[in-house]
Amino acid sequence: MFAFWSFIHSIEAFFIYYYPNAVYLNSIKYSHNKVKVALGESKANNSVLETNLQIQTPIFKADNYMLVTGILAMALCTIVLITSLPIIRKKYYEVFYYIHHLFIGIVIATILHAGIPKFRIVAIIIYCLHKLINIISIKKYSNKEIYIRRISENSIMLQLPRKKKTVEKYTQFNPEFGKYIFLCCPQISKFQWHAFDLSGTKSDNINYDTLIISTKGRWTNKLHQMLVKEKLLRPNGSPGFTLLTTRHFHSAHSYILENDVVILVAGGVGISPMIPIIDEYLSDSSSKNSNYKSKKIYLIWICRDLSLVSLVAETVSKYYTSDIINNFSIKVYYTGKTVIYDLNFQVLTIFQNQHIAQTYAHKPDIYKVYTEIIKKYEKSTNVGVCSVGSKELTSYTKAMSVKWGRENGMCFRMNYYKASLM
Repeated sequence: MFAFWSFIHSIEAFFIYYYPNAVYLNSIKYSHNKVKVALGESKANNSVLETNLQIQTPIFKADNYMLVTGILAMALCTIVLITSLPIIRKKYYEVFYYIHHLFIGIVIATILHAGIPKFRIVAIIIYCLHKLINIISIKKYSNKEIYIRRISENSIMLQLPRKKKTVEKYTQFNPEFGKYIFLCCPQISKFQWHAFDLSGTKSDNINYDTLIISTKGRWTNKLHQMLVKEKLLRPNGSPGFTLLTTRHFHSAHSYILENDVVILVAGGVGISPMIPIIDEYLSDSSSKNSNYKSKKIYLIWICRDLSLVSLVAETVSKYYTSDIINNFSIKVYYTGKTVIYDLNFQVLTIFQNQHIAQTYAHKPDIYKVYTEIIKKYEKSTNVGVCSVGSKELTSYTKAMSVKWGRENGMCFRMNYYKASLM
């Protein structure tokens, strides 16, 4: 949108610069005729007309200085925009990263072009402080500090010991779930930082940051191969590679437990940020002083690998002997290529025959699932929805949330929460 309006502004500037008289031609002719009528044809001399016409100066005008700085800013902006296209950004990330430093030139050219109001100075100061805090809070890990666990063929778990810096004491806020960090491996690329949602339960996250990573992506596959290789070749933990992480950031879905009913939709390893939400809710519900008003959590999980289900089972297993477990329900939609004839039996076995799970061997109709769940509750119920997974899944879930909320807005309120990138 910024590039679009900059383009429109540039066209307007060229028009004003090269054809300044065309804009004001009618007003000048009108003023000339007005003087003739007022003074009479014979009395209207050239000096009076020239004096009147000199007053008709353009309100907007473009000089050479503004034209040059404007063209420079627009040219730099165009280069940055082109390198932001997914086809370039994904294949040539370093080019994308280096080119984006041209934004400094864009800022300078814009200041020279239109000046620098006070609010821009404040914005620049805030941006610089934010960058400084992020740089100061970066933590470094050697391979001997990293715990690696293979969850399935295409996913791994990383646990990084928490190294709290002074700056984090003033930048961390509650709640404890709904957080994400940026991860960098200098041995792969010094400039690629990828966002990952934090996973794990409260007990896990006291001393560690837990990440569940799919190895299907280009960067994550390289990371997986390097981690496995280094751990095998350097079993004693001798320095081989390092990982860098940022401070914790909060996602919008950290407020999802403020709703009466919570629906979590996950695809594959998108279960990662759902685990701390489930654990936080069940843990809070078992305490005397509950902080959340949510009545129940429904987990809708589309997965191709049943081994991932054990992650959820491990989280809720400590509540099997309590009535609190009835506040949680999971629907597993298995979409793997391998046909599993005893699908329901396997899932029930994983959950130790607790009747909190339902299984299906097809993709879900999200709209229908919403209806089955929400219609159980009384009117004026607030429903929170969060989806994490592929772009297609999250877009579909959001679209169905909007549609369901629009069609039933008089009775229920749908609130959709966006999670971080994975």
